[in-house]
Amino acid sequence: MLSNEENMKVNELIKLIKKTSATRIFDSRCVSTDYLNKVISAGRWSLSIHAIQPWRIILIRDSGIINDISSACYETSDSLYSGYRQVLASTAETIKHARTIIIVFNKQPFSLRAQKLGRKYKKVVKNAEIQCISAFMQNMNLAMSSLNLKSVWLTTCLFAENRIKRILNVDEELIAILCVGFSNKNIRRSRRDKTNDFVSYRP
Repeated sequence: MLSNEENMKVNELIKLIKKTSATRIFDSRCVSTDYLNKVISAGRWSLSIHAIQPWRIILIRDSGIINDISSACYETSDSLYSGYRQVLASTAETIKHARTIIIVFNKQPFSLRAQKLGRKYKKVVKNAEIQCISAFMQNMNLAMSSLNLKSVWLTTCLFAENRIKRILNVDEELIAILCVGFSNKNIRRSRRDKTNDFVSYRP
């Protein structure tokens, strides 16, 4: 049985998690450096398998570079099938109107070394890297919510990975782009499955 104090702590955390939702429409307000430093610090302290910390980020507030990355997504969308083309075009539009974007890369500290051992070894360690980076991004998203920032976690941009890497002159593996900002738009969370729909117990 949880104590009242424990129950309050858990409820506050769940409240913050429920508040964290994807937003694709941002207003013109800039995100301060202090806010961004708090967000990055939350990511920095994420759990990381064997402390590998495989993440690297490039934080961009320059509108010219943001437009270049948006254009790279637009240009790539022309080569995709219709459904994917529409999704990537939507991603490009979201990036274009964001005041701040955080581009997340995988330094691949394990998977590059495991490559010479064979596919199954690389698959296991690559999954470990991705899981660490996912925790890193989720911690940043929770920190954003605590600061009343809005964000959206974009992965369709991976179709334009090579173009984006050329713009930024990097060769690390692109994982996602987080668009960050302020928004007065109320986002309704999508329905979640009931616990019994996805949990089974083995006594």
